[in-house]
Parts: sequence; C-alpha cells; structure tokens
Amino acid sequence: MLTKESMEEGIKFAGVDVRVCDIGEKISEVINSYEIQFEGNVAKIIPVENLNGHSIGKYCIHSGITIPLVKNDDTTKLIGNEFYALETFATTGNGFVRNGLNCSHYIYVDRLLNLDNFSKPHIEILTLYNMLEAYPPLMDIKGSYVAQFEHTLFLSENGGKEILTRGDDY
Repeated sequence: MLTKESMEEGIKFAGVDVRVCDIGEKISEVINSYEIQFEGNVAKIIPVENLNGHSIGKYCIHSGITIPLVKNDDTTKLIGNEFYALETFATTGNGFVRNGLNCSHYIYVDRLLNLDNFSKPHIEILTLYNMLEAYPPLMDIKGSYVAQFEHTLFLSENGGKEILTRGDDY
C-alpha cells in the first residue's frame, strides 16, 4: 500500500503555509523507495507526474491550488480554511497518464438537467454542448500498473488539520 503510505506522509507534512513543492517531495520520496517484482522482472515504482492533489471549492471539485506528487518549482503555499484532496498515484510505467477510450464517467455541468431517460447518443450530444463533462479512464503505458489513494482534509486558519474521509469503511 505504498500509495497509502505516501499519501499519509503528504498529509503529515501538509499544513497552512507549507509549500506544495515540499509536499510533492515528501510524497515522491516514499513512492520512489519502492520496487516490485512480477513476471520475473523487477520494476521501479515512480509517481505519476501529471496527476496531483488539489484544493476543493464550492461546487468545484478541482479548484485553485494543485499539490504535485513530485518536487517541482511551485512555491504556492497551502492556506487555511480550505478543503484539499491529497491524492497519490504510483506506477510501474513512465509516470505520465493519458486519456483512454470508452469513457463511462461523466459529471453534470448543468445541474438543471433531468437525465432519467438517456442513451449514448444523448450523452455525446450533451458532452458536445458542454452540459456534461467526460472523464475518460486514465492510462499509463501498456502493461504498466497504476495505484491510487486519497483522503480529503480540511486545514483551519489556526493550523488545525482534520481528515474528513477516515473511517472504518474507507
């Protein structure tokens, strides 16, 4: 569960006024310390560099601040009274995902839509007119494995930190 371990390290380090590049460095240190053996080969495990954690805004799941999984030059600092999704992704591939085919996940852009009766052509039309947003599967290189873990946390202005998604059913 290296993605869980790396996420926990990121959560432990996260706080008000902490630079996102430093959180990414902590996460990548954990992920890069692992390797896996399968099919007689040893593969290095690396972070997925083009995915990240993020702040969560009102009616906007991916808003504002991004939290990288690797050290970079982004010196943005986390701020208080904000919600964050701390996500970690590890791969045996090349560390960059791309959109796959056969999308099966969508999000409402227009909350007034009634989608009780719809079909694939209806979904395609609604996506074309930006009433739905498509979320295709993400893939690394063929034959690679990707793992992910995340928690949602709240950072209060006074430095408090609450993990909102901890529980027996997680």
